[in-house]
Amino acid sequence: MELKNTNAQTKLYTGLGGVLDSLALVSLVSDLEELLSKELGKEIILADEKMMSARNSPFKDVKTLAEYITKALEKD
Repeated sequence: MELKNTNAQTKLYTGLGGVLDSLALVSLVSDLEELLSKELGKEIILADEKMMSARNSPFKDVKTLAEYITKALEKD
């Protein structure tokens, strides 16, 4: 999957305006988890039940997702 012309404000999955449908979002999350495991040797679950029901989704945009991943890595 390649997203062209993306930046920190690129909407990921927020309904209208987002660039990823639900299947593409699942694929992105899976790819990110695999990459983090391979490159950093850390097993991080980015999509769990608590996060999926969170009021402020970490999948709102690229910046929000990057911040969420950074916090998850710091916890570990």
